[in-house]
Amino acid sequence: MSLLGAALPGNLMAARPANEAGFWESVDIQRLNDRILAALDSHWDDWRPLDTTRLDPAKRRDLLDEAGTLLRRDFAEAALFVLKDPRICRLAPFWREAIAHTGAETRAVIPLRNPAEVAASLQQRNGFTMHKGHILWLRHTLDAEHTTRGWPRAIVAYADLLNDWRAVAGEISQRLAIRYPRPVADAAAELDDFLVARLRHHAVDTDAFFTDPDVSRWVREATE
Repeated sequence: MSLLGAALPGNLMAARPANEAGFWESVDIQRLNDRILAALDSHWDDWRPLDTTRLDPAKRRDLLDEAGTLLRRDFAEAALFVLKDPRICRLAPFWREAIAHTGAETRAVIPLRNPAEVAASLQQRNGFTMHKGHILWLRHTLDAEHTTRGWPRAIVAYADLLNDWRAVAGEISQRLAIRYPRPVADAAAELDDFLVARLRHHAVDTDAFFTDPDVSRWVREATE
């Protein structure tokens, strides 16, 4: 979406060997999200449900003010901007409120990836078991789906993005009723170069995933 003209936040995470294309995530927003989770006695790899009512009202106002400061700093002049951070799956209502305070409107794009691929990535990077990776995928996916019900949103498959990004970009535009600032034809060459199959680490065959006895019924059903 950034290559189609959506503004990105400042202070982006640097690319790493495990993700050489970059993360496209703001270090500042990640740190703020970590502090929100900490205020709720949680953390990024906690699979338990969040009880947002436990957040002290004064603390919540301070966090919303900080979020608003970051949003205005990075996007004051942007017609369309994008925030990407897995923690937003669990904190979407907070960010919708923060964005509304700036006068902007929120729309959600939820990309779905095979949970076995996500779990394999977490196993390599963090040493998590595949079971923990599966349950983290399930928690983030279900929270993202549940909390964005009633929002303008597009739920898309990561594999489809790699196979036919033009169709996915068109679906997002249609479902969210947005127009990209940059014409698709102008960005096509960059997107073709950026979205290449070699960047898809830990590819897992779909049939093998659904017949794997170590994958729980909950995870299989959510994937379906």
